[in-house]
Order: sequence, then structure tokens, then C-alpha cells
Amino acid sequence: GGGRIGAVNCGDGRVQVEMIDAPANDPNGQYVAISLSAAAKDLDGQATVTITTDDTIAPQINIPVVLDGAPS
Repeated sequence: GGGRIGAVNCGDGRVQVEMIDAPANDPNGQYVAISLSAAAKDLDGQATVTITTDDTIAPQINIPVVLDGAPS
């Protein structure tokens, strides 16, 4: 069961998102890599990663990515 991921994207250029190959021990899994560009270090705010699936219950999943440029 469960839907399959059809696409991943983020409208904010500070955040790169892509599908990556599943490891050998989970060949049926689907994995998404989220990384920040160099520009993210100077900016505060929030971006949203959108995952589109073929699942009728959750056709779109939105993941907030909070960019906190202040030192903690």
C-alpha cells in the first residue's frame, strides 16, 4: 500500500530538492534529498518543499523548511 512520489520541488532557490536512489536494503523505498544553497546562510525565512504523490488521500505533501540565519 501507500502512494508513490511522482515529483518533488521547491519554489525557493535557496533550497534544492531531488529524488535520490534508494539504498540496497530498501529497494522499494523512495528517498528525497533536501539541501541548502550557499545563499541560504545569509537569509531568514521559510521555504516549502512540495512532494506530489499518486495517493488519493495525500496527493500533495508540503514540508516547511525554516531558514534561521541567526546563530543559536
